[in-house]
Amino acid sequence: MIVAQLLAARLRDQRGIWAQPPTRLVFMGAAGTGKTTVARILGRIFWALGLLARPDVVKVQRADLIGDRPGATATKTDKLIDSALGGVLLIDEASLLHDTEYAGSGALVLAEQAGDAFDAAAVQLLKAVFSRAAEARRIDGLGNSRFARSLVERACAYRDLRVVRLGQEATAEDLTTVMAMDVQAAY
Repeated sequence: MIVAQLLAARLRDQRGIWAQPPTRLVFMGAAGTGKTTVARILGRIFWALGLLARPDVVKVQRADLIGDRPGATATKTDKLIDSALGGVLLIDEASLLHDTEYAGSGALVLAEQAGDAFDAAAVQLLKAVFSRAAEARRIDGLGNSRFARSLVERACAYRDLRVVRLGQEATAEDLTTVMAMDVQAAY
């Protein structure tokens, strides 16, 4: 699925459609289970497919990103991101970082910002899923916006998987529209 997302991003780019390829993968497991090794292997695969400029993995930890004075975090983070451009940035123990970027953002707003759209049937299905979760009083347990964001990201990934099969015949609308079948697969 990851390769499909990256290939769909390439197709979008070829057609002049803004593309935001998947920017993060989460590897979970205890120390020594091979998370870094998997990141290195994926880096080489993506490089071999022509999706990365280089197969290098830049591994950082929270301390490498967080500054000790106001303004230092942005500077440190920018430098590390720049050093990984064209390759893979692996943030070890990323769960120790707090993600406030998406706080309070709507699922569909995030998709629109990425240049994606949902057809009417997909919107209806999303509403039904969220309503069921609310009625079952599971929203708090699902993490509210985290659940919505994850569902939308997965739906976009399934759209990309579907569209990549079309290859060069994929239209701009194919590359940017999430359909109900994509939401259903993600759910």
